[in-house]
Amino acid sequence: MSESVELFFRAVRFTPIWGVIDLLCILHFFSSWYRTAQKTGWKIDFWHLTLFTGLFQSTLILYPFNASIYNAPATLGCLEKIFPFIDRAFAISILGYCFVWIGRYTFDWTHGRFAFAALTQAVRPLAQVVEANIKNRNTFILIGWVAAVLGLTVLAIQFAHGSFFNGRGFFLKSPYLRPLFNITVSIFPIALAFLALRYVQFKEKGTLKMFAFLLFLSLFFGVRFIFISGILFFFVQHIFYKEGRVSLLKLGVGCFGLLFITVFLGALRDGNYNPLYAFASLFLHFFYGNNFSDVRDFAWILSYWDGELLCGKSYVAALLSFIPRAFCSLREQWGFSLYTNDLVGFDSEIMPGLRPGLFGEPFLNFGFLGVVLSGWLFGFVLRYADHQIKQAVKGSKDVIKGYSLTVGSYFLQCMIITAGMWMVYVFVLLNLALIPFRRK
Repeated sequence: MSESVELFFRAVRFTPIWGVIDLLCILHFFSSWYRTAQKTGWKIDFWHLTLFTGLFQSTLILYPFNASIYNAPATLGCLEKIFPFIDRAFAISILGYCFVWIGRYTFDWTHGRFAFAALTQAVRPLAQVVEANIKNRNTFILIGWVAAVLGLTVLAIQFAHGSFFNGRGFFLKSPYLRPLFNITVSIFPIALAFLALRYVQFKEKGTLKMFAFLLFLSLFFGVRFIFISGILFFFVQHIFYKEGRVSLLKLGVGCFGLLFITVFLGALRDGNYNPLYAFASLFLHFFYGNNFSDVRDFAWILSYWDGELLCGKSYVAALLSFIPRAFCSLREQWGFSLYTNDLVGFDSEIMPGLRPGLFGEPFLNFGFLGVVLSGWLFGFVLRYADHQIKQAVKGSKDVIKGYSLTVGSYFLQCMIITAGMWMVYVFVLLNLALIPFRRK
């Protein structure tokens, strides 16, 4: 393997052979996006958007920056220990990324009639329940008010203790209050998604007001994902409603705005209320911070890993995530964030865990076989969801139906990265609980 090179005053540091592979993957992504836009008219579609937000920016774009010396503050002085594992983490991630594309091509070549198709049909009944819940006025109003009451309760508790923009940090320290916070931040994304879809589909002003109110409450939770994903979801569904048509200039400005908000919310969580600070440090936070550091975090874990595979233990622990940790020793020992925190030496009471990307957990459990199978399956199901969205919008401008048909890909992603497994249980149980209210 060739030696790494450093460029631009050590701002980037990479191995040439992996740099070439990275560049080829970037060119392939944009080539696929351009050909799809020319062929279908969809400038933004579910396939390319999911790959961009989940893998492209954190894996392909940031690889040359992961080993730069400017990562030293974010890695707490461990960069020299992490550096030898950057290329290995990137290689594993690229292997999974390539098999995501192979999964897509499997769907296209077989027209969706592959063995994996049975998995997509298995969640069809739940997709129909989700669609009916969103389209029913009683149920979507109920979930909006439930989220609002929970959000206001959480804010009242954290404000009373002087914690204004870091609810997560406050509630993590309290084993008695943590379940209330967890259920609130689990329901909020679902409520925001329901409200956004209702407004895009039916243009109800009251729905938009409730959506904006919940979005405002989420600013104080210290969980940037809720606020950012809520805004992104709203505008993406609006683009899908227009069959993928969007101004690329407006899209670029919007992406920059979301990046700024992400950094600013992180500053608020740390007690810095100056937006100029966030703007000035935007470049550093994006390339050398902890917002999109999947490959670097994966390398961090590998630098402490002894090579012993978990053989599915973290997935079993995730399947039992409905049981509190205090009553389940398996969850306490093999929950993935707890396992990696213990491996690296972090305190799980204050550290939610490192993020090794989409393929970190499959690799630590099943090695390269886990990466290949999870990438292939995810690519197939993701392409199925992309196809169903386009069919639903083209046929009836029904973004709600299109969204409901992406449930399978969402579940699969939560099963690959088990940190989101709790959300699957909440999503399923909440939608089933709403069924009786559709008749009232």
